[in-house]
Amino acid sequence: MTSSVYIFQFGSNIKVGATSRSVLERLSAIQVGFPYKCDEIYIATFNTRAEAFFYEKEIHEKFSEYRTNGEWFLSVPNFQKKVEKIIGKKLNKTKVGGYKHTIGDVEKSKERIMMKNRKKALKKARKIEVAMSKNPLLAGLSNDKIANFVVGG
Repeated sequence: MTSSVYIFQFGSNIKVGATSRSVLERLSAIQVGFPYKCDEIYIATFNTRAEAFFYEKEIHEKFSEYRTNGEWFLSVPNFQKKVEKIIGKKLNKTKVGGYKHTIGDVEKSKERIMMKNRKKALKKARKIEVAMSKNPLLAGLSNDKIANFVVGG
């Protein structure tokens, strides 16, 4: 069964990984909840899983100084060419969309974050209300002090 080493480029961020599944399935799994669209995909296919995962590890080690987190790296000039040297073969390049985000996309992301924070705040407020209704001694305290007492801050 063939396996692939892939590079997903998201603007100045690069994800380097290996998979035995479809590379597009892997991209789809990563995209869930990720606010940016992938610009380009670079793929190298190998005959065995072991070979693909060996080269993935080699790439991670060679670019470790550019690692931002896990399998994520900052883009460096000629990243693809340098990877091709490591793996000894040419990468297949695919354009998949674009990194151009509209103001609307950014606003939608902000809205999602604000909604999440609002839900947390409402949940905390409900706990404070319940605590105050059950314990009259809390009535004289500020909501912050009650929150520290009831929900741990």
